[in-house]
Formats: sequence, structure tokens, C-alpha cells
Amino acid sequence: MKLYIAEVNRGSMSVAEAQRGIELTDFAINLERAGDIVAKNLLVLTQELRDKNLRFSRDGWSELAGLHNRVMANMQLALNVLVSSDLDSARQLVVEKERMRRLERTSHDRHLKRLQSGMPQSIDTSDIHLEAVRALKEINSLMASVAYPLLTQSGDLLESRLARGAAEVRAPAMA
Repeated sequence: MKLYIAEVNRGSMSVAEAQRGIELTDFAINLERAGDIVAKNLLVLTQELRDKNLRFSRDGWSELAGLHNRVMANMQLALNVLVSSDLDSARQLVVEKERMRRLERTSHDRHLKRLQSGMPQSIDTSDIHLEAVRALKEINSLMASVAYPLLTQSGDLLESRLARGAAEVRAPAMA
């Protein structure tokens, strides 16, 4: 897909068409990366669960299923943004990305509490659970990136999430 778009971009295009081609190429690259995460991470983790006959705790599985459902809904939202360039949907997608970040952190903290309580299923699946949560968060972030060009163009996107003044990191003087 990205090679096709690159070939089309070599032709005579307006600046807006060329920019759109770049955005589509970026999205194709992100889809490919998301596919790699599924194939090289999540499927490997699933195979490990099967090979070792492991099961997540009820709470752990519920968290993973909820995160997966959110990623799938956000993927639909991302595709809507890609096709429609709807500014409100783009804003919502970035809000959802932040929500996913918080949910990942909450899942991580809950998982550690299950480990502390000595729950055998959580102990057995600890690394798999944490890696799966990180993978879902990364896929979600890849999908959310489709909103950035639109939000940048509209002036709705900040350059950094750092608090004011914190962005001015004091580096040692260069001689």
C-alpha cells in the first residue's frame, strides 16, 4: 500500500494532494506496524498461554478484554477520521488515546496488586498480561496518530504534553 501511494505521489499533484498522500502512507505504515504487533507479540503470547496451559485470572482477563474492545472501537474511530477528516472525531480519538494510557496504567497497578495477593493465575501469567496490555496500548497509539495532521492543521494540537516551563530542559552549556 505504501509503495503504491509513493508511486502515485511521484505524479503531478497539488500540495494538498501530496500531503494527503503522505498522511495515507503514514497510516499504512502504522497499520503494518499494528499487524506486526499482533503477529510478533500477541500471537506469540497466545501460543505461550496455550503451550503452558495457562489461564488469566478472571479480573486480568476482564481487563484485557475491556482494553481490546476499546482498541477496536478506537480503530473504527480512526478509520472514520481517515475517511472523513472530521475534526470532532479527531479530537475524540486523541481523548481516547489519553484514556487508554490511563487504563493501561490502572491495569498495570491492579495486576501488581493481584501479584502481591499471591493469586496463582496472576503470578503464572504476569509477563504475558503486562506485555499484552502494552501491545494493545501501542496499537491504540498507532491508530490515534491519524488524528494528528488534522489537529495540527486546525491548531488544536500542542507540541508537547509537558507542563509549561518543563519543556525548557536545562542542558549543560556547550563549549
